Amino acid sequence: GMTNNTKYFWRVNSVLDGQTSTWSDVWRFTITDPFVTALAPGGGETWAVGNPEIIRWETNLLENVHIDLLQDQNTILSLDTIPGSHQAYEWILPAGIAAGENYRIRITSESDSNLFGLSAGVFTIIDTTSSLATNQVRVPNEYYLEQNYPNPFNPVTTIKFSIPNISNVHLIIYDILGNEVETLVDDVMAAGTYSLSFDAGNFASGIYFYRIITDNFVDTKKMILMK
Repeated sequence: GMTNNTKYFWRVNSVLDGQTSTWSDVWRFTITDPFVTALAPGGGETWAVGNPEIIRWETNLLENVHIDLLQDQNTILSLDTIPGSHQAYEWILPAGIAAGENYRIRITSESDSNLFGLSAGVFTIIDTTSSLATNQVRVPNEYYLEQNYPNPFNPVTTIKFSIPNISNVHLIIYDILGNEVETLVDDVMAAGTYSLSFDAGNFASGIYFYRIITDNFVDTKKMILMK
């Protein structure tokens, strides 16, 4: 019975044994239409069989949502059903899934199939375990260091980066004072897109930085550990 797109205010007090407390602070909320918006993948990605990938969405739903894989608008595989409030799902691409193009992810409300979010663009799935892998892999066009996800995190987060050429690669974690606290990568790496996990279980909560250093590229990003 509440009005959509309207701000409401609330407060609370208690009555016990004839005694009435003072009112609490006043809080507020706004009624909005239910929505589901798919965020990632957003289109143009290349996902490989066996690799973990993060599916992300935004929603104001607390109920469960279905996560489905589509190709050419046809449902190929049902991935899982989880609470919509999670807004993120890690999917390890299973062996046997067909390599190809025009894939999308759809996030659908369990209680209302007309309420869903569809990834904005199509992505490609490749099978790096097959004999055709070398012909399927797309080499990145540029160096890129992605923002870790999730962020803030506790205690594990994923860091992705791309390199267009074979290069010496160093990926180092720093604390807020600039001290090196862990080296995640120190190696010569072929061109490609890489994904790795950082487990901060032994670190204190706070702000950290991760920096990639290659032969031709340096970049730094901030991440927040919240325990």
